[in-house]
Amino acid sequence: MDITKNYQPFAVEFGVTSISSGNLDERKSADTVKIMEQALLKRNPHIKYNNHRDHGYLLLTLYPTQTKAEWYFMETLKQPVSNQILGKKFVVTKGSSRLKEQ
Repeated sequence: MDITKNYQPFAVEFGVTSISSGNLDERKSADTVKIMEQALLKRNPHIKYNNHRDHGYLLLTLYPTQTKAEWYFMETLKQPVSNQILGKKFVVTKGSSRLKEQ
C-alpha cells in the first residue's frame, strides 16, 4: 500500500523517547543516528517528528479546544540534577487530525 497516494490522516499519535534507557546514539555516532532519523521521516511521511538521540519526556496538556504536546530533553543523565531543554512543540486543534508545529 502506498500511503503517499490519497493519504488522509484520521488521528494523531504521540510517542516519546526514553528518559533513562539507552538510545541509538549510545550504540552509533550522533551523525549516523541523525541520518537514520532523516531516512525514517523520508520513508514514513505520516511521521512528523522523531528523536533517537536525546533522553527526555513528553508533556501532554489537554484543553477543551486543543491538545499541546511538548518534548523536553535532559542536558545530561550523568548528574542527578540536569537542565531541561524544550526540543519540540506541536498543537492539535479540536476536530483536527493534523499537527501544527509551534
